[in-house]
Amino acid sequence: IMDGQMQAVGVNVAERTVVKLRPVMPQNFLIDPVATSVDEALGVAIDEFVSRHYVEQLQEQGVYRNTYLGNAAEDFDIEPDQDLTMYQDDKIRLTKYYGLVPRHLLKEEAEEGEATEPSSEDESYYVEAIVVLANGEIMKAEENPYMMQDRPVVAFPWDVVPSRFWGRGICEKGYNSQKALDAEIRARIDALALTVHPMMAMDATRIPRGSRPEVRAGKLLLTNGDPREVLHPFNFGQVGQITFAQAQALQGMVQQATGAVDSTGLAGQVNGEATAAGISMGLGAIIKRHKRTLINFQESFLIPFVEKAAWRYMQFEPEIYPVKDYNFCATS
Repeated sequence: IMDGQMQAVGVNVAERTVVKLRPVMPQNFLIDPVATSVDEALGVAIDEFVSRHYVEQLQEQGVYRNTYLGNAAEDFDIEPDQDLTMYQDDKIRLTKYYGLVPRHLLKEEAEEGEATEPSSEDESYYVEAIVVLANGEIMKAEENPYMMQDRPVVAFPWDVVPSRFWGRGICEKGYNSQKALDAEIRARIDALALTVHPMMAMDATRIPRGSRPEVRAGKLLLTNGDPREVLHPFNFGQVGQITFAQAQALQGMVQQATGAVDSTGLAGQVNGEATAAGISMGLGAIIKRHKRTLINFQESFLIPFVEKAAWRYMQFEPEIYPVKDYNFCATS
């Protein structure tokens, strides 16, 4: 700022290719039912609602076909939150399919006037393609434009289950222990209602007719005879103390199943010392349980993502990222 006026400086802004991760909810991800990974599936699709302007801007840029788009039908299964009221205005159901498509269907779908390569006899039946649908209308259908013909999707299960793509999740592991813990605590709370509040047992034949036998502070209770014989404070005993121990054991099971181990009290388990060595030894067993998940994340998600990102940069920014055969090594 000079003399109270802003001095504008011209800056050349160059467009850069940027690779980012975008999370997809499980109900919005579709995969070949018998596949165990993204690469070996016939194809995968991401099916979700997007804003209308998002599709219209891509139509203006020529990325998508300039076709009329109606309104999307309601589908609560793919909504991000099924508990809230959903708005139906200005939403488009966008389905992006990455996978194998019969070659002749892809050529039939090519727009008129677009040059298509002549088919040869040695061409395979299937071709890796990207197909985008908006409200059921085909917006784009083309051969996979990426250098390595890979699908731009990475996924990993927290725990591997053979022949099952989805694996076993954290919540799934703690499900049974958590249900038992909930039942234990709920039973304790129900019993507390009977044991905490004072009740009164009385001989109904020795109460004056028409009286209201309620218990409250300062209330005068009339009895025919000695009140100590007619009235008697009453409760249903005490809540069993074993429920405390059972709840603690179940909480330990939930933590062991999910890996969400509470570090409080961990220091006293080994040698009764809260030293670095003592805590390290106590954490050893936890790390051992987590190691398989960490390696699985690294090999199925982290390294494939880094490789795909590198391929994109090499393809679209070759001046900055020269094309080479890199071998990535992740350390954690």
